[in-house]
Amino acid sequence: MSWDDLRRTLCEERQAYAALVNVLIREQQALRRMDRLALQELNESKERLFEHIAAYERERMKYLKALTGLDHPRDALTSLLHCSRTERSALHVIVAELMTVAVRAHALLDHNRMLIANGLQLVRGVIQAVAESCAGQIYGIGGCRSSAPIGLALNVRG
Repeated sequence: MSWDDLRRTLCEERQAYAALVNVLIREQQALRRMDRLALQELNESKERLFEHIAAYERERMKYLKALTGLDHPRDALTSLLHCSRTERSALHVIVAELMTVAVRAHALLDHNRMLIANGLQLVRGVIQAVAESCAGQIYGIGGCRSSAPIGLALNVRG
């Protein structure tokens, strides 16, 4: 295990986060279009990327522990002090880029969660309005069509 291995892992992790940002941007667009099929595909892509990111994080922590003896995530930046000036400079740039893209991904995740929550609230409101307008009536394909009690409408004749 070397500093080059750590640098490679950080670069791959940064690329995975950049790919996640692209998927999240596309997800945001699909949410606004209410494109269910696109959202399903994007969800699968997100899951794969989350798995890759978690694997890169585990690998990064393994290298940091092996190279510095530090095994706590908060000590990761401190570990850069243990490498040479050239390695420190290269790692610093990669870590800064990784942090920037990770913060962007987090912001997009939060925004998409908000869009989903707003969409669900809208659906709940529509369902409630329909339920209130059809209170005591049976809801059929063409809308409210009968005022028969639900129990009578569901009787099975044999």
